Amino acid sequence: GWPLWVSILVIVVLLVGAGALSVFAIKSVQNSGENEGFSTTKAAYVEQIDTEVPDEVVEEFSEVEESASEPDVLPLVAPQRQIAQYENVAVRAEVGTCTEPGTLEVSTNGGEAWVSLESFANTSATQVLRPIPVSTSNIFVVALNADCEPRIYGTTNQGQSWQEPVSAVGTWYLNPSTPTQLAAPGGTKTIGCEALSISARTDSNVDVLCADGQFISTTDGGTTWSDPVHIDGALNVGHSNGDRVLMAQQPGVCRGIQFSAGAQDSDSSTCLETKLLGEDAGQIAATRFGESILAWVGQTQFISKDGGQSWQ
Repeated sequence: GWPLWVSILVIVVLLVGAGALSVFAIKSVQNSGENEGFSTTKAAYVEQIDTEVPDEVVEEFSEVEESASEPDVLPLVAPQRQIAQYENVAVRAEVGTCTEPGTLEVSTNGGEAWVSLESFANTSATQVLRPIPVSTSNIFVVALNADCEPRIYGTTNQGQSWQEPVSAVGTWYLNPSTPTQLAAPGGTKTIGCEALSISARTDSNVDVLCADGQFISTTDGGTTWSDPVHIDGALNVGHSNGDRVLMAQQPGVCRGIQFSAGAQDSDSSTCLETKLLGEDAGQIAATRFGESILAWVGQTQFISKDGGQSWQ
């Protein structure tokens, strides 16, 4: 019932509105490429916020991560192991105590393989104080007997059989019950510290690592001693027929064990890279004969035939 002109006007308005909506839709589709990949979900929005972290936070995190990867320095405790070498013959021991006898093993191929000496277990020896291989056949061991008295046990056939023990007078050794006194060829020597381990390279040249991390040595059989030198991260001092073998842990220098002939002298040190665990405290020992170094660390045996330049 509307006039004709009103109907025409309504039709025109509807056509114009439809056209405008079409143009708006086309522009929306064209502009959508500018925001491609942007999600309106809260999670996605958070992920796409600028995640740059301040340099201070990054540096602090890096320091924490680096310190966490560095191993803890093992405490200096009395060594529970001893090892000594003469040419291709080596002797190693779990030292034990007077009431719980130690064990002894021998190698005749430079540490490649070891044989447990059951014959030694059948002697009266208990705690091993010092193994002394003097030739490829003859081995002496200073050990306590069942009465906790030091004796020398000897074999002339690489440990197949042992002679009757004799008095330990006349040789170097450390008796844990008297750590401020060392038995020596010239009689008992009193030192100014509590010794944890000793290395008698000869009757005259002896090195001592003390319980407080100090290191002392003598070149005249104990008549005089060097001024004490503190060894950072000290672990043990080992047997050697030449230069001394100091063992220390210095994470900033060596990720493992640093062997040094001097008081941590970088010119005469070598590094055995290995992971050290807390239970390795007291379970580290080493010996050197010429260019051969044997290191006993935890459950692992390391061998170097070139003075520590390479290890197997």
